[in-house]
Amino acid sequence: MLKDGGSCLNILYVDMLEAMGIPCANLRTTLFPFYGIIPGMMAYPLGDIDLPVTFDDRDNFRVETLIFEVADWEGAYHTIVGRPGWRSPTTPT
Repeated sequence: MLKDGGSCLNILYVDMLEAMGIPCANLRTTLFPFYGIIPGMMAYPLGDIDLPVTFDDRDNFRVETLIFEVADWEGAYHTIVGRPGWRSPTTPT
């Protein structure tokens, strides 16, 4: 996992989604493209999904539900988590 402090996107690659045993049928449709991730091009995610993420270690941890955009291209990591300001579905407005 890469923690990207300059991005507001949480990206999960489709091969990792499949490795987790989560079918693409569980994705919500999204109409918003990515800009600046693939140089000079815009890219559309397959959809998005809410997933629980555990932060820290066994003795001192918390679990947050994050929204991940699912991308259908190769990446150097399994997932990229954006800056801490990214709102999760449980964050009050």
